[in-house]
Amino acid sequence: MAELVSFQITFSALAEKVMLRAQFRDSMRDVPMWPTSEFPDQEFCVSRREAELLLRELKKAIDYIDAGIEHPAINF
Repeated sequence: MAELVSFQITFSALAEKVMLRAQFRDSMRDVPMWPTSEFPDQEFCVSRREAELLLRELKKAIDYIDAGIEHPAINF
């Protein structure tokens, strides 16, 4: 699975867009004998509305992590 390791953000107030450049690596790269994948850098644009929704969901996920609550779809 791709793991975000670095990002840069620019934005346009006129267009109400956030531009994101992201770098990824294989999250399983340290597991011995596990086949790894390369993930290319990506650049994409997000509308202000979607950026606000993403920020809200990320904040909620961080709050759950801080509280020790697992997402219901995660099974160990």
